[in-house]
Amino acid sequence: MKNTDELREFVALSLVKNMGPVTFKKLWERFGKVSLIFRARLKDLQGLEHVSKSIHAELKAPGLFEKADHEIGKALKEKAEIICFSDPRYPESLKEIY
Repeated sequence: MKNTDELREFVALSLVKNMGPVTFKKLWERFGKVSLIFRARLKDLQGLEHVSKSIHAELKAPGLFEKADHEIGKALKEKAEIICFSDPRYPESLKEIY
């Protein structure tokens, strides 16, 4: 696991309340990069099914990235590896679930 900005963004995104696989996929299809999801304005998210104002607020919530850092730290401590959706090692079959 490389501790990169992209990893940090993916972990932070996974911590957003109500960010399930369907919502994630909609955002991924719209923006193509996690960093762009975090930069999105509310009007950029309008019209996306399953994406609400509360999700936009969560994306902008203070402390979200600190929580992500904490989760990454726990994984490193346990010698666990986090494999993100954009990682070539991420199983194709999991990408197709939703």
